[in-house]
Amino acid sequence: MEQLSEILNSDLDNEEKLKRIESLIEQNYVEKSAIDEKESVLEQKYMDEIQKLKDGYENEKKQAFINSEIQKCGGKNTKAITALLEDSDVYTDETGKLCVDLSRIMESDPYLFTQKSEKVMGTGAAKSGPNSKKSFLDYARKGAGLK
Repeated sequence: MEQLSEILNSDLDNEEKLKRIESLIEQNYVEKSAIDEKESVLEQKYMDEIQKLKDGYENEKKQAFINSEIQKCGGKNTKAITALLEDSDVYTDETGKLCVDLSRIMESDPYLFTQKSEKVMGTGAAKSGPNSKKSFLDYARKGAGLK
């Protein structure tokens, strides 16, 4: 504003005043454009950085979910199983929920998963009962000397 006042209060003719005012406006416009451009570049840089952080967070979240699903299925080595996953094995269902299909890997590489086995309850002794060859009564008679 001072420069404008100086130009207007000077002893220059009107044509020269007009030229200097136009020059001043152009100079301020160029400076403002340069500032706007720098701000725009910085803004884009920060937006790119924010997007990169968001993508990294989403990838970590997705990998944590995959590792969790592998462990639920009894996976022994999550890195090895993850390496065998294909893009089609990780998908989003109709409700938007992330899903992992490990059945293909479980069939092709079952050694990467713990095998579920049923535990048999009992002492390990042969069963004795009415269908067994010798019943308790037979042993009792023999012990009493009756047979």
